Amino acid sequence: MTNKSFFFRLAPDSVNAQYRGQSFICRIPGKGTEELINRREEGSVYRLVEDLGITEELVYFNEENGYKISRYYEGARNSDFSKKKIAFRRWDS
Repeated sequence: MTNKSFFFRLAPDSVNAQYRGQSFICRIPGKGTEELINRREEGSVYRLVEDLGITEELVYFNEENGYKISRYYEGARNSDFSKKKIAFRRWDS
């Protein structure tokens, strides 16, 4: 059930001027992951938080099969909240 991820970069002379020379990650969901993750809901969440700037830039997302292409951020890593104290704000106050 493991996803496969592939790094790729478009050539500087690519026909796609918007993404020339930029790097990306392509996620291909592993067999059985559809039993754990509702891809339609995942797509909906990405659309809801898009303007908040809290996720990677999504270039392509297929809600049917879960294929995803997002911008690659050099030096990025997952958050590790165990190393920091975090103050939570109540949304209903």
